Amino acid sequence: IWGDFNQDKLKFNVNKTNNSFLEINGFGTSSGLRFSNLNNSNVAQQNTGKVLSVDSNGEVILVNSSGASNAVLANSVYTIGLATGNLTAIQNNCNAIVNNTTVFLNDAINTAIANGYKKIYIQEGVYLVNNSVNIIGKFGIHIEGSGYGTIIKPANGMNINTPIINVSDASYYTIIKNMSFESDDINSGAKVATCIRLGAQCDKNTFENLMIGRQTGGTFVKSMKPIFIDLPTGEADFNTFQNISFKKCLGGIYIKATGGIFNSNLFNNISFDKPRVGIEFEGNGANDNVFSNLKLQT
Repeated sequence: IWGDFNQDKLKFNVNKTNNSFLEINGFGTSSGLRFSNLNNSNVAQQNTGKVLSVDSNGEVILVNSSGASNAVLANSVYTIGLATGNLTAIQNNCNAIVNNTTVFLNDAINTAIANGYKKIYIQEGVYLVNNSVNIIGKFGIHIEGSGYGTIIKPANGMNINTPIINVSDASYYTIIKNMSFESDDINSGAKVATCIRLGAQCDKNTFENLMIGRQTGGTFVKSMKPIFIDLPTGEADFNTFQNISFKKCLGGIYIKATGGIFNSNLFNNISFDKPRVGIEFEGNGANDNVFSNLKLQT
């Protein structure tokens, strides 16, 4: 046994030809092995395609995580919780915990997507992002909040032109639902221009049951394009926007199709609370879109 305790190192059978091992006698379903600073609240690293397992003798071995394991990940729900508040009792079931200082919501979601998860659930709480949640070139990503109590805001220092959620570059069948967005934080002063951006070659995506704007407080959110269809080139068709409420928000839906095409998209049950501009068009590339059940409070 060799130890360098000043460097926090401990080794077994150093420079020997025989295999060395550490044997732990587990009991019941417990392995007897525990990490003090690594648990299921840590943000997972990008999947390398390898995981640790055990063989029939209890030896720890390295195995591939591809194939069926990737299919399991794609169909498993990745749950994100908040480190503060009164959610402690249910945080044990979380895959990641956001603390809004060193780990932001975009970190947790982007890591989940990079690791192969397609279904992501965000528990109730106020979450900050310091960069975009990027859904770029993806198929079938489903992000769901717990309702209007899942509130997403920008963190201090976030670039004003960075969207909170960015769906772009050939992403299909994305679902974003059951959550709230505030494009500027009344307390910190942090602000962004866009909550949801939809880019080119993105078809058949769904955005539903969303509240955008200010839930509490008397001031209006100043963003003029909280939902931004951004098509200077390319095309985006057959997308659905429904059951969306803009509350105390000066802007609403901004459709920029200056060189791109935006056809056959559905906007249903959209309400605006005293907006400066509810729906704005730039360019002439938007055609054959359906707008129904629009509500405007002046």
